[in-house]
Amino acid sequence: THLPPTKALKLGVIDETVDSEEVLLDAARRWIAANPDPVVAWDEKDYRLPGGTGPLAAHAPRSFQAGTSRLKAKCRKEPAPLAILSAVFEGTQLPFDRGIRIEANYFATLLTGQVAKNLVRNFLMQTEARDLGEAAKGKTPREVRKLGILGAGMMGRGIAQAAALAGVDAILLDRSTEVAEAGLAAARKSFDRAIAKGRMTQENADAALACITATMEHDSLAGADLIVEAVFEDRAVKVQAMAEAQPHLADGGIFASNTSTLSITCLAEKADSADRFIGLHFFSPVDRMPLVEVIRGRDTSDQTLADALAFVTRLKKVPIVVNDSPGFYTSRIFCAYIDEAMAMLAEGVKPALIENAARMMGFPMPPLAVTDEVTLSLQKLVLDQAITDRLDARFLRRHAQDVIEKMNDLARIGRKANAGFYDYAEDGSRRLWPGLAEHWPVADEQPSAEDVGKRLLYVQALDSLRCLEEGVIEAPETADLGSVLGIGYPAWTGGALQMIETAGPEAFAADCTRFAAEVGARFELPRTSIDELDQPERRRA
Repeated sequence: THLPPTKALKLGVIDETVDSEEVLLDAARRWIAANPDPVVAWDEKDYRLPGGTGPLAAHAPRSFQAGTSRLKAKCRKEPAPLAILSAVFEGTQLPFDRGIRIEANYFATLLTGQVAKNLVRNFLMQTEARDLGEAAKGKTPREVRKLGILGAGMMGRGIAQAAALAGVDAILLDRSTEVAEAGLAAARKSFDRAIAKGRMTQENADAALACITATMEHDSLAGADLIVEAVFEDRAVKVQAMAEAQPHLADGGIFASNTSTLSITCLAEKADSADRFIGLHFFSPVDRMPLVEVIRGRDTSDQTLADALAFVTRLKKVPIVVNDSPGFYTSRIFCAYIDEAMAMLAEGVKPALIENAARMMGFPMPPLAVTDEVTLSLQKLVLDQAITDRLDARFLRRHAQDVIEKMNDLARIGRKANAGFYDYAEDGSRRLWPGLAEHWPVADEQPSAEDVGKRLLYVQALDSLRCLEEGVIEAPETADLGSVLGIGYPAWTGGALQMIETAGPEAFAADCTRFAAEVGARFELPRTSIDELDQPERRRA
């Protein structure tokens, strides 16, 4: 861990700080003269740990045991926190030199383990993804000086903030001046919070806010190099917003949709220039989520892709390139995650078991809770749109459909209604809705938490394999970056496809075969060979 000098001084890691390198040696000589016998406290013969009467305080074992339990609950599958605590516990019972050797052994074990390899690989992949944006497919990208954003809601103003911080003039447009200005006010509050936490200066916040214009006038979009629509997830609404904004786009400018589910190719049919139309799927909250899914439609040109990638990397985001398909990549496997939870609910698996198993596997938010956040009404809208568009049966979410329909019939659509899979109190607390058992009775025999967690992990890995096989994504690295950075797939796995190697291809295949026999064909292995993912040229660690 890197410590700032002031904190290191406060903790006693260092003895003194100086203002410049020129006086460093003089300060060191003075310190040596004042401390002729510089022995650290723990090397003193009679040293005792603070708070104890012996080498280790009598209550320390119980404290470490309790700490271990809390760490296991909080860090789940991540090995480093538990190794750190173990090194401290064991090291404090021995002479310092032996304690250091114990720490070194733990460190070496972590460093050579699969989880560390996965994390290093993900870091390198993020660097490569940003380099891809900067290289812009060998094209000279168009610089975005003026950005138009349609929709001043949470997503629209988040994009405006990111653009303004990068020095891009952002026009935040909505149906009324009041709504647009409310979006600007929300951006201002976000900057104020960042200032209060020391993450931003007032000067930088003022400069960013000066780049954002809130308006309802489409003429303000005139000359925009890029216009991004971030309106309601309805094709008719998006097409209308496009029609009103496109005439103001600069010559050679591009139009982007922030849709998470609607076909980019179909939307492009309503664009003035289908080759200058692309998907830019940001994730909420934009200020904290690093990923942008760049969706290439059937007619999207290489130049448009280059322009989009350059813009995304200018915002200091990580781009992944995905080919147009229902749900693209991230939305598709996110639905696989929440749909599997709803399928287990319908099978009679205890809701608490589903949620706790997800936490044990390292998901930042369990599936029923996150479904409440994104709302069941949205899931019904997506499902109805898939039916209207006559999509293939595999996109109709049959194993979750009854639960989605029933929850909407019950008007339990999620947190925004204070009623979903959870009940929500006025103080913000929540608990699983007891009424779930009335509609989906709990089975007498329950699966293990390990199997529940594996189903949630593996169903996304299988759909990622299918995306690779179908050409939705062109490399395993795309799946791994998209799953970890976009939808919170547990980082210790390395991503939705790297997880197969982490689990072991043979063990993964055996579990999937067992699950397929127990719950359905969605766990059948796709035609793409798992062994293909293990080729050296397709790996980074």
